[in-house]
Amino acid sequence: MNAKPTPGPWEAWPDADTNQLAVGPKMGGVGVCDVVNVNGIGISTEDTRATGEANARLVAAAVNACFVVNPENPLAVAEALPEIVTALKRIEMGMSFPEDDVQRTARDVARAALAKIGATP
Repeated sequence: MNAKPTPGPWEAWPDADTNQLAVGPKMGGVGVCDVVNVNGIGISTEDTRATGEANARLVAAAVNACFVVNPENPLAVAEALPEIVTALKRIEMGMSFPEDDVQRTARDVARAALAKIGATP
């Protein structure tokens, strides 16, 4: 399948028609998807609305981040993320005792990126 995803930036907003949260580019108020904010029996509570809003913001942020890295193929970024994190961990661990400024910089950049996402080596 060669279809491209809807370009961003994506955001989340209340969808008045469905009483849920729409996610996607806010083009004419039409979202790409709705995030359900009800519990298992179809009742919306303050907790389910908060969880739904957090889920919608997560989807929008993840899509936007992938578009920043590779606007032509953001899905490839999302699919490669586990390998990217593994590579950063290996760089960080393999350069614990850098021999020069290049290695020190690579280690420090990897370390900072891992810290930013809360991943431990």
